[in-house]
Amino acid sequence: MTELKVAPSFLYYALIDGTSEVDSVAFAKNLSAKKGFGGWKNLLDFIDRSPFDSAQLVDGAHIYLPIFRLDSKAKDAADGVAVICPGGHEGIGKDDMWINYDPAPRTWTVNPTSLGITIKTFGRHTASEESAAAVEDIILQPSVQVDSVGVGSIMGAAALKKDSTAFRASMIYVSSHGWLGGFMKGNGLAAFPGANPVEAQKDYVPFHSYLQIGRVDASGKKFVGPTWIILAQCSTLNTATWAMWARVMARSSPPVRGILGYEESSPEAGAAVSIADSFFQALRGKKDFLSAWKSANAGQHWAALVHKDAMKDTLVSFPTTPLAASSLGDYSGFIPSIPAGQVIADPPPPFQTQLFRVRHKGQPDESLVEVRADTLDEAQAQLMGARDYVVRITASKPITEASIRWVHIRATFALQFKPSQLFAAATSPTTGVTVDLKGATKIVAKASPAVTTLDIALNTHPEPKLGSSGLEASHSYLWLSAATKDATSSATHDFKTIGLLYH
Repeated sequence: MTELKVAPSFLYYALIDGTSEVDSVAFAKNLSAKKGFGGWKNLLDFIDRSPFDSAQLVDGAHIYLPIFRLDSKAKDAADGVAVICPGGHEGIGKDDMWINYDPAPRTWTVNPTSLGITIKTFGRHTASEESAAAVEDIILQPSVQVDSVGVGSIMGAAALKKDSTAFRASMIYVSSHGWLGGFMKGNGLAAFPGANPVEAQKDYVPFHSYLQIGRVDASGKKFVGPTWIILAQCSTLNTATWAMWARVMARSSPPVRGILGYEESSPEAGAAVSIADSFFQALRGKKDFLSAWKSANAGQHWAALVHKDAMKDTLVSFPTTPLAASSLGDYSGFIPSIPAGQVIADPPPPFQTQLFRVRHKGQPDESLVEVRADTLDEAQAQLMGARDYVVRITASKPITEASIRWVHIRATFALQFKPSQLFAAATSPTTGVTVDLKGATKIVAKASPAVTTLDIALNTHPEPKLGSSGLEASHSYLWLSAATKDATSSATHDFKTIGLLYH
């Protein structure tokens, strides 16, 4: 059995950036000894430099993954800050390391649990997918192993090699785009006429998410190492995702103390530099992480999830003693409208609600593809014009009525939609069930006789009518709140992680 050697008494951080890297560099520079925080080192400094470019780091275990040393303007610098850039510099994929990357085509199965679509990629497009796919493992287990001759490679969830030493990051900073479905991605690749083969020259948007919290939650995965996490991205820490994040945080090793991020739109990279400066200025003043994040993001759509025993954590005396065994209810969520925090809860539903997209309606391969918390970054979870969806409600005893309400972002969000603004028609294939679409807030289905399962079939308005409703592309998420009535009682439940994202 390989012995896990004791690492030096440093704390490590890691940086991952899928857009302009200026904010990641600013974060690292603020964490340096020159800014008043001794004992912190960049985890990526264990990775060897390229023999051809002193500003590039090369991980033999991940040869496709761009890792660069960058200055404060995100330009190459031999003495700069090391950042993992899954899409290359600024996420646009026009880097020398990808010009002639593996010209052999690769076939990917997109959404393997649902639509089963396959695509073929070449060259740098393949490298961008490989890099994006590797990021989840790096975020969850930010670690590097260094062998007996001093060669370092990103370890993630891989087993420790013989005669190697493992180093793990206690803090990570992820800068990227984010969506209300709890997933994150980088920029799309720009056209690159110099790339080989010719198929890799056009622009390209990788389909892999860096991380999708519903999938992480459902798979039982966890964080290993980081205790404070900063997500410099839009939306991923919105209230609909809190229970999923908290479950993963609680079962992590050690339990994650806190995650700081945004509930809706986040500042772009340039503006995030001044936020990083303000955040660390507050931390130098011995403010706790939560208070420092609030003050640095005044006027922004900030969000935070913090363990009850980590509310007073500071960077000046960074906690190294692990939290006791934790559960979902040990965490509270904070946003500007809930500044004092709300304890996280996720009660079991009194009935089952499922959401499906109809695949190829009226065609021989027509089928229902389910939308779940772990598939919110997949095609079936997109709200699109002139498409068909089905909501299925299943109760333990016969019901006479069921209703659904599409909640935009959260119940207290100012902009909500009438069902008729979204859908052109609502019917039911269930015998004896009639559906009313005309309500101001909800769609009501009545059953006679009572049934234990009923379907509500919905057809969206065509574009541009759907787009003119006020929905905002990539920033509108509609989740289901459902209710049922039987002969003697009624029940309601918010299914916050079953919904559609407008694209």
